Amino acid sequence: MAALGEAGSGRDPQEERQARLTAQRILADHLHHRPPTPRRWRQSRRADPNLRHWPDTRLDLTGAALVDLNLRDCRIGEARFDGATFTGDAWPDEQEAMRRAEEALAP
Repeated sequence: MAALGEAGSGRDPQEERQARLTAQRILADHLHHRPPTPRRWRQSRRADPNLRHWPDTRLDLTGAALVDLNLRDCRIGEARFDGATFTGDAWPDEQEAMRRAEEALAP
């Protein structure tokens, strides 16, 4: 498979990047978890801020080329990033991801 933007791949690098960014935005939007806002007893009911959230998602981005990916405040049931490449302002950075994984596994 040709690399992102590789000459002779027959793909327009700009279109490839736009498709990647769009897919990443959709994922991040559905994985983002917003804490419920405290309500006073007299406040009217507001729509649940997490109606679009996909709970307990098992995300496998093995070998993916991720560009400017931001998964801050996202809740993911399980994630794999084996062999994935993070470019630009992508998150999670390796150290942060390892710290969070260790915290999750701590007794």
